[in-house]
Amino acid sequence: MFFNKFVPAYHHHFGHQCKVSNYGFTKLIELFEAIPDIVKIEELPDGERTVGLTLPEALKVLGTQIVILIKSSPQESLLLNDLPKVFLAEYGYPLKPQLYECMSVSEVLTKISDYVQVSSSKILIENKLSNITDHQY
Repeated sequence: MFFNKFVPAYHHHFGHQCKVSNYGFTKLIELFEAIPDIVKIEELPDGERTVGLTLPEALKVLGTQIVILIKSSPQESLLLNDLPKVFLAEYGYPLKPQLYECMSVSEVLTKISDYVQVSSSKILIENKLSNITDHQY
């Protein structure tokens, strides 16, 4: 997102002002620069800055989002081909592999293998936690 849109988006999402002084900073950019493992700031050719999550953090968020989709599905699994449309319907924006430095949804799923398992024989995305039985504790 554009850097100058962050504060209004924060206020809209959380319902209160973003006060960087609560975190010991006087400028938002200083706060973001203090957490480079979480947030990345990029400058566009026109001088505009963008703010976003680093790739590892973005993959954590995506993994959690997909697990939520899986857990809310009747069989706690999804057909691989259905994932893009289910994701769009739930979150209101498309799943774009290029945002995760991938060429396909399948490639993205390999990057979040800590969260989901793809069964190529069934072409399913399964929540790994749902595979644990009482006998495995």
